Amino acid sequence: MATNPEYVPEVEEETGRSVEDSAKIYSADDADGNQTTIEQPKKSIILQDTTTRVSNKKVKIIDPRQTNENDSDDDDTNSQHINIEVSSEDQPCDLVIESTGATLDLPDEANLTADRKKSREERKKEREKKKEEEMLKKYQAEQEAKQKASAKSKCGRWIKHNLKIGEGGYKFVYRGYDSFEARNVAWCEFKCEHVDTKEKRQAMFRETEIMLKMNHPHIVRCFDVFREWINVEDPNNSLEEKGVVIIQELMSAGTLKSMIRKNFSEGQCILKFPLITRWWHQILDALRYMHHKIQPPILHRDLKAENCFLYGASNEEYLNVKVGDFGLAAHVNDSGRKTMLGTFGFMAPEIFDEKYDEKVDIYAFGMLMLEVMTNRTPFDECDTLMKFAAKTMSGLGPDVMNKVSNPTLRPIISACIHPLTCFRPTAEELYFHPLFQRYQEGDDSWV
Repeated sequence: MATNPEYVPEVEEETGRSVEDSAKIYSADDADGNQTTIEQPKKSIILQDTTTRVSNKKVKIIDPRQTNENDSDDDDTNSQHINIEVSSEDQPCDLVIESTGATLDLPDEANLTADRKKSREERKKEREKKKEEEMLKKYQAEQEAKQKASAKSKCGRWIKHNLKIGEGGYKFVYRGYDSFEARNVAWCEFKCEHVDTKEKRQAMFRETEIMLKMNHPHIVRCFDVFREWINVEDPNNSLEEKGVVIIQELMSAGTLKSMIRKNFSEGQCILKFPLITRWWHQILDALRYMHHKIQPPILHRDLKAENCFLYGASNEEYLNVKVGDFGLAAHVNDSGRKTMLGTFGFMAPEIFDEKYDEKVDIYAFGMLMLEVMTNRTPFDECDTLMKFAAKTMSGLGPDVMNKVSNPTLRPIISACIHPLTCFRPTAEELYFHPLFQRYQEGDDSWV
């Protein structure tokens, strides 16, 4: 390579090296006699010295892409430079820019577009996540506000939270708390229209005291019944008497009716039949206890799948059921309570005569079996109470009975819903029926 004799190398002040040695820049004459500057391709650039004297100067930047590939043997990958010649009328000066061995990769337009799109998606996800977190905090705050104590019993043990968890035809159910045992309970408050006078409240109070006597593994436990409670939201903590409050076991796993609805497909229940039979056996065990183990016997008078509550070892295995919702329960010998009570479709014919005994629960149990197997309310073809009463008292069964094809179930259900009470079996007889005895307590071999 021919060297230009007129070219005088410039020396860096700090290192003492020539600019040519540092930047790997060489000058040569081409075929036409013009001076050509050659340098190796640059990578990432870091400004090392910006001390210049600029006054109306013209800047010439040498593009490394225009270098001669024949001088590639002179590359130095550890320290690479690019020479920027700055000239002015007053005094020329040079800038030396030193770079590291890393490569400066400039993204193309497609990559930039993809990065921008990805960035927008990430920001959108962050906004959505933040919005969800805010909504969750708001929901938790609302739940905490609802669960603040709104009332308590006169003894101070039972606390009512302002969180309604259920509602029936004659009562509201709130989440409650047992301050003595540190457990959640159900605060059941009867609606005012059912206990709008003091006499009705006293009668209802006497009736619900029945539940305190019952202690059975398949009956929802009742802990206390009272008529007066303290309104803690009132600054004066006034004592109120608006109805009857029942404190009972909290059943939060759902009802038998909700379980059947969730597991019914194409007109058939997809639950295992042994599991259903096990539930029926447990309900009969509760009726057997109420009718034959307590004196005087207790009538439920509103037995249906909606009033049977599930519980189990896990959320996937609801192996057991408890009979609850005894708001209409009564003693058999309580002549003052022989009124027409119950649920449309489950009421025995003798209820319309207001003369009945524990066989009304057997009739309702037969209808409950129909409800479980068909997912339909018995006598749903009757759109009025008069039509229902006429069909029931005439001895005709519900149309949904035609949906039951099991040869073992049909005679049992037919016997339970017989219009004459003398032909209905007792809870004791049903409990020991071979169909139900086949799946006794503790037999989980079919699970």
